[in-house]
Amino acid sequence: MKLLVLGEYIRRFPWSPSQWSVQIARALAGRGHHVTLACDAIEDPSPLLAPIDHPRASISLLSRRPDRTLRATHPFAFLRWALSLVRDDTFDSSFSLTPLAPAHVWLPIEPDASELISSTLRTHPPISAALELAYRPWLPGAIISERRAGRAMKEIAGVHARIGASPSRAGAQQGLGWASAWHVPGDQEHAVLRAQTRRALSIPTHRRVVLVSATQNRRPGLELILDALAANPGDRPILLVMGRRAHEVATLAHPRGLSDFTRFAGGTERADALLAAADIVAIPWSSAEPRATGRLLADALRRRRFVVASRPACGSELASDPAMGMSIEPTPSAWRDALAQVWNHAPALTRRDSPLLAELSIDAMAGRLESLIPCRGLRRSLSTPGPIAQP
Repeated sequence: MKLLVLGEYIRRFPWSPSQWSVQIARALAGRGHHVTLACDAIEDPSPLLAPIDHPRASISLLSRRPDRTLRATHPFAFLRWALSLVRDDTFDSSFSLTPLAPAHVWLPIEPDASELISSTLRTHPPISAALELAYRPWLPGAIISERRAGRAMKEIAGVHARIGASPSRAGAQQGLGWASAWHVPGDQEHAVLRAQTRRALSIPTHRRVVLVSATQNRRPGLELILDALAANPGDRPILLVMGRRAHEVATLAHPRGLSDFTRFAGGTERADALLAAADIVAIPWSSAEPRATGRLLADALRRRRFVVASRPACGSELASDPAMGMSIEPTPSAWRDALAQVWNHAPALTRRDSPLLAELSIDAMAGRLESLIPCRGLRRSLSTPGPIAQP
C-alpha cells in the first residue's frame, strides 16, 4: 500500500515527541509498504531515509519548507497543504501525528496549542511565562487551525487513536498501547555496553544505579525519588539523571545531601547506554501529560531493565509483573519501601522471552496501526452510484 505519514516540524533529538513520525513511518515501510513522510521541515532526514530491510518497501520524504526554523510555524498554510495530501488519491491511507492536521488515522503526539499555553502558565513565573508565550507568536493561530483540523477530521471520517493507552483506557480514542524503537539486547551486548557506560561516567561496577528522566521534572514526583534515596543512610545508590534540566535536579538534590551521589548525563542520544548502566529505572510522575506515550517505561522494559513506577504514570500497568518491575502508590513511604526492597532483589536482566517485550516492539505497533487503515477503495465504491439497470 501507499501510505502517508504526517508530521509538522521534526526535531533531530531521539527523545523529541516528533520523532514518533520517523519511527512509525519506518516501521510501516518495514512491513512492506511504500511510505511517504510529509512534514513542514525535518532537522535531520538521515535516520528516516536509511535503507529499509524489505525488498518491496520504500520510504521517501516530502518537506514543504526544508529550510524553516523551529519557531517559524505557519499553522494555516500547513493545514491546507496537509489536507491536500490526505485527500490525494495517490495514497491508500494516511496517518497524522501532529495536532495541526488530521488524517485517516489521527494520533497526535505533541501537545496542542491550548495545552502549551496552559502548561506554560502553570509551570513558569508570570514574567517567564509571558516571555515564553511571546517567543511563540504563532500559538493563537495554531488554536484556530487546530479547530479547523477537527472539523476537517469529521469530513474525512477517520479514526482517532492514541499511543500510550490500552484499548480499555483510551476512552473515545483507539488505544494502541505502548512501543519502543529499541531492540531487545542479548546478555553479552548488555554486559559490554554496561561496562563501557559505567566507565565513561566514573561509576564503579559494584555500585547500584537508579536512572530517572529529568525531561519533565516540573511535574510532581521527582522529590519522591530524592527523599527515598536520602532516607537510606547506608550504601546509597547513584542517581543517574537523563535530560537537559540537570540544574533543577541539582537544586533539589543538594539540600538532601545527595550531590555526591548524583550523575548527570544531559540530553544524550544514547538512552540505551544509560539503561544498560542502571539497575533500576524509576518513573515517579504522579500525573501523566494528556498525550504521554510511556516511552521511557517501554524503552526500559525492551532493554530488559527493572522498572519501579508510580501507579498514575503512563504505562505503569506494564510493571505489574514482579519479574519486570513494580507499580506502587505515589507516596514517600511507598517509594522508600519499594526502593529499599529492590536494591538487592531486582533481576540483573529481565527475561528476553517475555511476550510483553515482543508486544512493545515498534513493528508490533505498526501492525496495530495497519488494522486501523480504512478500506478507501471500498468506501469510494459504496459512495459512487453505479449505472442504473435497464428494465
